[in-house]
Parts: sequence; C-alpha cells; structure tokens
Amino acid sequence: MKALKISQPEIEPLLASTAGKSRPPALDDDVQKLLACLAPGSAPSDVQDYMADLIQTEGLLEFVELRLPVFNRAVGDAWAGGRIGTHAEHHYTEAVMATVQSHLLGRQPTHFQVRILLTTPPGELHGLGLLAVQAALTLQGADCFNLGVQTPVSEVVQAVKDWDITLLAISASIVLRPHVARSYLQELRSALPKGCKIWAGGEGYSWLRASSVAGVQCFQSTSQAVKAWQKMTRGVQTPVASNPQVLRRHAAARARTEASQSAGGELPLSPEALQKTLYELQVHQIEIEMQNEELRQTQRRLDAERERYFGLYDLAPVGYCTVSPKGLILKANLTLASMLRLARATLSEQALSRFILPQDQDAFYLLLRRSMQTQEPQECDVRLVLPGDAHRWVHLQAVLAGDEAGGWRVRLALSDITELKKVQQELIDSEQRYRTLTDRAPVPLIVHDGKQIVYVNAAAIRMFGASSATELLGTEMFRLVHPDFREVARQRVRLSIEQAGSLSAFEYKLLKLDGSTLAVEVQSTSVMFDGAPSVQVAMNDVTERRDFSKRQLAAVEDERKRISREVHDQVGQVFTAIKLIVQSLPRDALPKEQGSAIMQALEMGIAATRKITAELRPPLLDDLGLAAALDRLCGQMLGVVNLDFEIDVASQEALDANQALSLFRIAQEALTNVLKHAAAKHVTISGRRGNNEYVFRIKDDGRGLKSRNTRADAMGVAGMQERARIMGGRCTIESNSKKGTLVEVDLPLNGAHEHEPAAC
Repeated sequence: MKALKISQPEIEPLLASTAGKSRPPALDDDVQKLLACLAPGSAPSDVQDYMADLIQTEGLLEFVELRLPVFNRAVGDAWAGGRIGTHAEHHYTEAVMATVQSHLLGRQPTHFQVRILLTTPPGELHGLGLLAVQAALTLQGADCFNLGVQTPVSEVVQAVKDWDITLLAISASIVLRPHVARSYLQELRSALPKGCKIWAGGEGYSWLRASSVAGVQCFQSTSQAVKAWQKMTRGVQTPVASNPQVLRRHAAARARTEASQSAGGELPLSPEALQKTLYELQVHQIEIEMQNEELRQTQRRLDAERERYFGLYDLAPVGYCTVSPKGLILKANLTLASMLRLARATLSEQALSRFILPQDQDAFYLLLRRSMQTQEPQECDVRLVLPGDAHRWVHLQAVLAGDEAGGWRVRLALSDITELKKVQQELIDSEQRYRTLTDRAPVPLIVHDGKQIVYVNAAAIRMFGASSATELLGTEMFRLVHPDFREVARQRVRLSIEQAGSLSAFEYKLLKLDGSTLAVEVQSTSVMFDGAPSVQVAMNDVTERRDFSKRQLAAVEDERKRISREVHDQVGQVFTAIKLIVQSLPRDALPKEQGSAIMQALEMGIAATRKITAELRPPLLDDLGLAAALDRLCGQMLGVVNLDFEIDVASQEALDANQALSLFRIAQEALTNVLKHAAAKHVTISGRRGNNEYVFRIKDDGRGLKSRNTRADAMGVAGMQERARIMGGRCTIESNSKKGTLVEVDLPLNGAHEHEPAAC
C-alpha cells in the first residue's frame, strides 16, 4: 500500500501548533535526558536503557499514560526543528516499541469477553499511539489484537468477525488529513455491526471534540481510554471462570482434543508422558485455584462498590433519577422516593411530569429539550405535587449521558429548596411592605446601590422637581450632589455600606433637575433592596430652617443695635448731663472728697456705657470695617491681660455687613475663650479672599481644648459653628496641647451663602 507522503516543511507548523500543550514542567529534565540519548555520539542502546529504567522505577502504566505522550511530542518537535535527524526519530520509535512490548511479554489476558482490536487508517504510519493504548489496556486485563498500521476497512471488518471483537480502537497522528480520518471512521461505522464500539484517539482526531461522527467516541489521552474501558467493563464483562457457558465450551474443546490424542496413540503412555500429564494437571489445578481467587477478589470489589454506590446514590441527601428523553423514570434513588412519599418500585417507567405541578411542567419539558439540543448542563425550579395536594419546591439540574445501546439518557438531581423559596417570598413581601410605607411617607426617600438610584418615593420626586419616577431611576446618584460635596458623599456612601448600619445626619447641597440648588439634611441607612445591598437616604429640606435662622440672627443683631443706640443716646447722655451739672456747681457747694467721688463715678458710668455700646454693636465695624473693629477689640483686651496680637485682615470689602458682623462675633467669642482658658502669649488673626470663599483664621499658642477642664459648649464652640453655618459656611476647630488652637471659618462669597452650608 502506498504511504501518504507529507514533506517536512508541511509538518513543521502542525507539530509546532501542538508543542507544549500537555508537557508538565516537572518532565522537562526527563525530556532533555531523552534527547541527549538521541544526540550524536550516544550509544544505540541508550534510549532503550533509559526508558526501561523509567518503566522499572515507575511502572509501565504511568510510563505510557504520562511520559510517552510528552516524549513523542518532544521528539517530533526536535525533528521538525532540525535538532535531530530522521534516523534518530526512527530509532526512537523502534526503541519505544521494543521496550514496551518486552514488558508486555508474559502478561496473559484474563479472557474478558470484550476483545479489543487496534489499528490506524491507511496513510497513517505512526503506531506509537496504538502501542500506548495496547499497553494500558493490557495492564487492565484486556485481550488486545494489534493489527499494526494502515489496515483497510475490509480487513478490519473481517478481523472483527473472526475474533469476535467488541471494541475497535483507531489512532491517528496530526499528519493524517482530516477528511481521510473522517471518511475512514464513517466507512467503519457503516460496515461494522452496531454492537462493536469504535474509539478514536490521537492528535489526528482532535477535531472530534467539535464535530463528532455518530457512534464514535473520542479520547484525547490514554488515561481517558483506560477510565472508559474500566467503566464499560465494570459489572458487564466477567472472566471465563465465572461464565458457565464459556467455561463449558473451553472445557469441551480441551476434552475433545485430549480424547483424540489419546485414541490416536497405539502405545501406552510412558513414565515420562505420565509425569508430564501429572504436571499439566497440577498446573491446571493451580490455574483454577488462581481463577477462583481472582473471582473472590472481584466479588469483594463488587460488594465494596455496591456498598459505596448504595451510600453515595441511594442515601444521598439529594434526589437522583435517570429519565428517558421523553421524561420516563428509568432509575431513582431512595431520597427521591421519600421526597415524593412513594415506594421506589412504583416510580419505574412513570413520567416524571406526573409529579410536577401543571404550571411548572412546561419548564421541565424545556429543560429536557435544552439538554438534548445543547448537550450541556441545564437547571430550573419546579414544584413537586405530593399526596394531599401539597407541593414542595425543588431545583432541577440535568446532565445528558449516553447509555449502553448508544442512545441518550438524562440524569437529574433534585434539591429541596422549599425553605429557600419561603425566605425569598418573605423577602418579596417585606420589600412590598417597605415600598408601600415609603411611597406614602412624607419624608423624601431614595434608594441607591452605591452608584445608581433604584427607588424614589413621591416626596423625593416632588423635591427634585421631576414629573415621574422614571426621570430619576437609573440616574447616577452623585450627579444630583453639588460638585463641592461629591467627594464627601462618596466617602459616606462607602462608610454606610461597610458598616452596614446608619450614619449620623449630614448636610448636603443637592441639585434639582432644573439645575437649582437645594439644602438638605441627609440620613443614610444600609438596606437590602431587590436582594442586593443598598443605601436608603432620607432627606430633610433645611432651606426654610436656614432662612429662619438667618432672620432670627438678623433680628438679634438689629435688637443689639437698637439697645446699643438707646444706651448710647439715653444712658450716656444722662451721665454726661449729670457730669456737666456737677461741674457747673460752685466749688464749695460740695465737700472736696464728695465732689471727687461723684466725678469718678460719673466717669466710670460713661466708660461702662461706651463699653456696653461697643459690645452690643461696635461702631467701628460699620464705620471703618472688620479690621478696625478687631484692632479695637484686641486693644481693649490688652488692658486686661498681657497678650501679643497680630492682625492681618485683607480684602475685607468682599464681605457684606452680615458676614463681617458674623466674623467679628466669632472672633469675639474665640478671643474670650483664649483670655479665660488658653493661657496663651501670642494670637494671630488673619483673613484672605479665595476663589469663591473668604478664609478667616484665629490661631493661639496656648493650651489646647483637650488639656482644658472646660466643656466645649461652655466655650461657645457650638455658637461659633452655628453662626458660620447660618451664613452658608463652615467653622472647623483644631486643637493640640502643644500647638494651641486654630479656629478657621470659610464663608462663601458672591451670594453662594444662600445655598446649602457645609456641615461643621
């Protein structure tokens, strides 16, 4: 027969495409040793000796399953790359065949009923794949017939008939054309009886993964073929000794042979012949005893497998059953029978759909259809009908499997999920109640998943100026937050999700859909919404409250101004008038001591009046501005305590009257605290205009707040922060026992204070 010729340039990319696919890193050293045995200068027996040592150390099965595929690919790569010559590649092939076959000598098959025939298609000259399969299956007790390479279809069919072959193994390397490999399998399948299985393996049949030939099973490794053979022969094939018909045929044939030999002889048996016959009888007896022992071991293994099967299948916590493509129960375990509250014997050949609620039967039929069409695992949830019209939810998992006749079966696993469904329903009911309550709540509520809004109630729709919930659902949450507050909002969202609880109220500036701003107080809480972790945000519009606080502060300042004017105009004038009257009296009208005391009291009254007037409403603030008023305030304190003041207030004209007054009151409160508690030596007051805000700072070098035995609320900290908040800004206080205290106030300019203030 003419061999298929492929040039080296044609085969190099094919070999390169498969190089390194399955070589474990641990075998790289062994590959290098093998290639060294094929290098120039090595002895011809080095390769065979090296592989014989490996087989002796690890065993023939591990050699053919693990090492031989790696060695074959490595030698092919070395030949394709020009690192070894063609003669070295042929020498390697012959060495492998000689080594493996020498280790197979003396290994008698156990006369299993299934016999295996091995060959390659015409045009395939590589037989190492066949040798590997033969060795692996022979070690498993198989009776293998290796026809070598390039056997025509007619010869294979004749061999199958003559030798009662049940399994045909075909091997092809990557050099075989795909259409040749497919045509050979199709001809064999149509010519061979259906009872003869066909296995295909090797790189030449790797395409069978995606495009199968009906009735042909493909394997990508020797170990897969061994596992399939073990599965096929488990409980199906038995040794001759345990098959009475086969044993009787063998015994009868032997008896006829011995009888004919005895009848044809004219002379009686000699002593030597008697001795030989006795020896053969002893050997035969030992063989029978060995077969009996093998049968006993096989029986023990079967018993152990049967017990393990009973524990894993029948007593599994999950219901198992095998159904036909039409849904008829072929096999079921005890758990499924208990789940259906029926005897297992009554389930055989019944349609599983009988035990499924009618509303869910379509889902079951679709499950079977998808399993047959896609040949991939499928799953669904259905309800089983139980006696008394009760039902239980089960989760079905379907896997397609073949049967002994070449057909298909569907294996089903049924897991009871009734309690899970109850929990899910309770969660749905809880969310429904939650929606009912929140939809009617007067407080604006939104729910977001950390990024997008997933729920809004009617109050929130009105607050953001939307016409319906669809305008807000799916919107990125932070798009509704003013840019100045987005980073703070992101931090608080992360904190709310991580802590899985509620956060303290916080004030934000939000954006309505029309772009206008909105001042709100936000309360965040972690919730589960639609089964996913989410954040519920309750919002309280504080715009009116903020306006009221502004009006209240303005009213207080107006009242201070009025009282200051009244004290200055009336009380001050009275003291001045009395002073003039006393000065106009004759010198001897009053005793000298009394006159001096009266004048001193009048001077003190006039000074106190001026002080009260200045504290109620400093005139310099209105006349000369914030810097002058602060300078006057510090000058008054110098008369009480020895302090070093440094005032640097710039761009004060950017402030309106209310802002200037608020900064003065904050400075007045802060300096009072320094005077009473800080024991400072130096105080710095500064003011600078930024892009959109005015930054006002008061820094002292005294004791920090933590080192003072004074309550924070007693020092007016809350008052300073509230004044800043009312003006739309923020007041922060940093205190350190070694570095003193820093009070910093940020007030928005250009009318920005009318928007939502930051939290202090």
